[in-house]
Amino acid sequence: MLILSLAWASPSFPAVVAEELAMPCTPSCILCHETAAGGTGTASQDFARACMSAGMMVADDVSMAESLATLEAEGTDTDGDGTPDIEELRGGQNPNPGGEDFCAVPQPQYGCFQGSAIVLGVVAGAMLRRRGTLRR
Repeated sequence: MLILSLAWASPSFPAVVAEELAMPCTPSCILCHETAAGGTGTASQDFARACMSAGMMVADDVSMAESLATLEAEGTDTDGDGTPDIEELRGGQNPNPGGEDFCAVPQPQYGCFQGSAIVLGVVAGAMLRRRGTLRR
């Protein structure tokens, strides 16, 4: 089940949105998903629905970029605040109703755990190696 959900995930979409729109920061997954964890079947935010209506397809970066262009051309304003979604995103704002400013919210740091796991693995390997040589 985990393999299936990873295969359908679109982890590059936040980076595509940030790059296409020259955002001051990368939006979190809550731009489209219920939670920052994202996940298959959880893209239920109003902005996600607008992107899907504009042609965005799962795990297809090109379709994501094209849907952003369509939303801009149409002047889509999913939260109805009078500011188009694309303009809000370019300013680092979340265009969903009640959305927080993406650039003011601390962004998750994905590299820390991976680096810690590598260090932990090296330390554990050294300890096991030392332990094995002491017993001989």
